[in-house]
Amino acid sequence: MAHQVVNELKVLASNGRSRTVIATIHQPSSQTFADFDQLCLLASGRTAYHGAASKAMTYFGHLGYTCNEYTNPADFFMTLLYHAEDTRCGDDVEKGTASACVEKICDEFDQNNDADDDTSPKDENTSSNGSSTLVFKGKYPTKWYSQIGSLISRSCLVKMRNPKEVKALFFQSSLFALILGALFWDLGNDQKTVRNANGLIFIMLMQTGFQQLSPSLSVFAKGMPLFMREAQHGMYSMPSLFLSRLLVDLPIQLLVPSIFGSILYLMAGFPRITETFFLYLAVVVLYSLVASSAGYFLGCAAPSEQIAQMLVPIAMLIPMMFGGFLIDTGSMPAFIGWFKYFSFFRYAYDAVNIAIWGNWGKIECPDATKCAFNTGEDVLRYLSIDSANLTSSLFVLVGFIICFRALAFISLVRRSCSHTTDES
Repeated sequence: MAHQVVNELKVLASNGRSRTVIATIHQPSSQTFADFDQLCLLASGRTAYHGAASKAMTYFGHLGYTCNEYTNPADFFMTLLYHAEDTRCGDDVEKGTASACVEKICDEFDQNNDADDDTSPKDENTSSNGSSTLVFKGKYPTKWYSQIGSLISRSCLVKMRNPKEVKALFFQSSLFALILGALFWDLGNDQKTVRNANGLIFIMLMQTGFQQLSPSLSVFAKGMPLFMREAQHGMYSMPSLFLSRLLVDLPIQLLVPSIFGSILYLMAGFPRITETFFLYLAVVVLYSLVASSAGYFLGCAAPSEQIAQMLVPIAMLIPMMFGGFLIDTGSMPAFIGWFKYFSFFRYAYDAVNIAIWGNWGKIECPDATKCAFNTGEDVLRYLSIDSANLTSSLFVLVGFIICFRALAFISLVRRSCSHTTDES
């Protein structure tokens, strides 16, 4: 099977498309080894040979290391470089030091690397720089934008290979919206509408929050061991990783709540006013970004994905309790009521109510003396919501997004700095 794979790789490399195939292989057979064009042998972090595979035996023969004609060349190289016998290294190498033998072989490659005669171990395809250490101008081998581009490409490829996850998210969102829309179908415009609409707004925000927060937990938590190992080895920086994941997730985080909110708005029969609709939708999207940002923070800060999942109810239910639906914000006890200022649910709840009831107009009332609400403004006063606070609520939601994502990034960087690998 290994031989068949190598044959396919050789076809890919020689079908006229100028494609280079780079591969590592463990203990190939002599037949498989013969299919390789170029060979690079590494030992102790240095280059022992780099050139045509067919000339490798001649090269080591010039150095005095002869392979038996019945021995697999790959086995000979493995034995020579990784289980070196001291007697092969000459009298100038200390006896009993196999690593010294490898160092001598690598030194020979460096010294003979620039020779031009045909009898030298030099191969025409060997780099003139030998095994010199590669020096980068910066800390990382590529620029930050190249890192972000590669990470975005990898993340998109992972999503494309697992489309069921994205499809399930859209299906869940659309199904729940249709069920809620059917339940709250055409709320009308009477006194009962107030109670029903407020209930719909609450459950819509609750569903949006859980729907966005839970998937965001696994964005970093699930791949944390991989991210830490790659960052520890200098493959990319934490800012590049963090920004790339945010950019990949952003389209879904915008599209899912937009579809969910639009279905509910139209089925519930909220005011058919363009300004009201887009303001409502903007609040829903901002709130969903706050929830996803909180998920990033929990996923990066929690020791494991399981613990992060356990923190989801705390992250969502506590802000909901202080959101103003279950209890009027003005009725909260002073010793605990201050927490309402840290409830992102409250600012979203206030902004959605202002968007809907602010442009509602008159509410039908057969008997004006027995009606609690005559206009949308009456509803806002009943909920202790000041319509003048719309702009500040939107800015606070943006502040929560920035704050949660900044905390998530700080947590990610701290974990990368304290992470230790097997090598370290």
